Amino acid sequence: MATEGERYSTFLANKGLRVEEKQGKQRTLFGNEVDYHTITGVKEGEYRITVHLKPGPTRAQLVIHATSREKADKAAKKLSNLGFKVDVDEERVSATTRRPTLAQLSRAIDAAEEATKH
Repeated sequence: MATEGERYSTFLANKGLRVEEKQGKQRTLFGNEVDYHTITGVKEGEYRITVHLKPGPTRAQLVIHATSREKADKAAKKLSNLGFKVDVDEERVSATTRRPTLAQLSRAIDAAEEATKH
């Protein structure tokens, strides 16, 4: 049975993204150690999606470099409808959500693909 990390890595790779996984420990300002685990899928120059498995509840962050302000606004609306908290700055869209499903991420990647078409 695949781990949660393996499921996300495979999912992003199957979407055609370059996948990078990072695991380790970070020291906090108070000297405590916190485990972290992230999986990032990248389509160079277009968008990046990062799934944070640790610490805390699973969350996802998507950054899109759209080809126009209109496409950025359209992607932002789609992501907002999918339950993402969205911020738009010109052609750059940043979106985050907690406890993402693979179906939700698939639709978010579809919105990113559409926003970055030339």
